[in-house]
Amino acid sequence: MGVGVRIFFVENDGRVKRISVKRFQSLFDSGQDVERLPEYAGQRVRIAFVILEVEGRKPIAIERIDRAILILDGTGRVDNRHEQKQGRLAVGSLSWPVIESNKKGIIDARSRFAKKLIAHQYSWRLTADVEEAIERAIFVQKTAQLRLV
Repeated sequence: MGVGVRIFFVENDGRVKRISVKRFQSLFDSGQDVERLPEYAGQRVRIAFVILEVEGRKPIAIERIDRAILILDGTGRVDNRHEQKQGRLAVGSLSWPVIESNKKGIIDARSRFAKKLIAHQYSWRLTADVEEAIERAIFVQKTAQLRLV
């Protein structure tokens, strides 16, 4: 048994569209060859990262579904300003050991606020309908095309 990944864009109507891992990674490549998605230009795209248990390269179970929001600029490229902001928030959400303050009763809640901001701006709630659409996209076998002999 092994681990597999499937990535889906979740449309506003709840439909899911699979995007290959390679193509998704090319959205973040540096340089002039960065992938564009003009059909999503200027949009916030919901993404589902599905971690699978696989056997013989075939999915047998969903381990978890992580969610994110990808913000694209007017040309369909990943908006790097938002990616950098999200990265800073992710680092800020980590709980770091804090040197004791001289002022009693002060709690360092920065990591809690960063986590809430990430959840609010860069994540979305998985509905049962979207989860079912993802399961169908992964597990429902496509019927073979009939051929005339």
